[in-house]
Amino acid sequence: MKLKYIYILIFAISLIVLPNKAYGQTMGGDNEISLGVGTLTVDQILGALLTDGGRTILSLGAENTDNLRFIGAYSFSYKYYVKNKFAAGLTIVSDWVAGDLVNGDDELIGSMKRHYFTIAPEIKLVYVNDMAFRLYSVAGIGYTFGTEYSEDTEGVEDEPFHINHFNFHITPLGIRFGRTIGVFAEIGFGYKGVIAAGVSGYF
Repeated sequence: MKLKYIYILIFAISLIVLPNKAYGQTMGGDNEISLGVGTLTVDQILGALLTDGGRTILSLGAENTDNLRFIGAYSFSYKYYVKNKFAAGLTIVSDWVAGDLVNGDDELIGSMKRHYFTIAPEIKLVYVNDMAFRLYSVAGIGYTFGTEYSEDTEGVEDEPFHINHFNFHITPLGIRFGRTIGVFAEIGFGYKGVIAAGVSGYF
């Protein structure tokens, strides 16, 4: 009778261990695609401090920005798993910021919108690689093509202003739940934002 329970116990353990092992082995050489959205990107933060501050200084206080709205940084990532715990790939980010233009008396004189388009190679290190849970870090460096569009209250547009620069992103902590298709959340700083979340899949 006791032998029967031992067999059942061994069978149960094998059901838990073997799928995890098999899943870990198939991750080497797999492809991953991720779609995410983040906020408080480096462009949103520094743009508000430097670009808007520079506008105020250059215009001698005659023009300022107000009611800034961070529409969101939308990202698309592709990564190839060279090993079970190491992947490399490319990320594309589209980041939008909108706001109002006001004069020195805080009267509305127009509107502006900024678009930042970033392309960056990235690497990913996985610390915990289980069937339905992953703990990881991401780092990347790339280039951002930024453009500001503005117009006055009568709809007359100014010449677009370009804000191109090198950019980076570091995610010290990322978590993912799910097997082939899953959801993820990340905390970091850079072109994808301080907080980012989305969905990803392996194929």
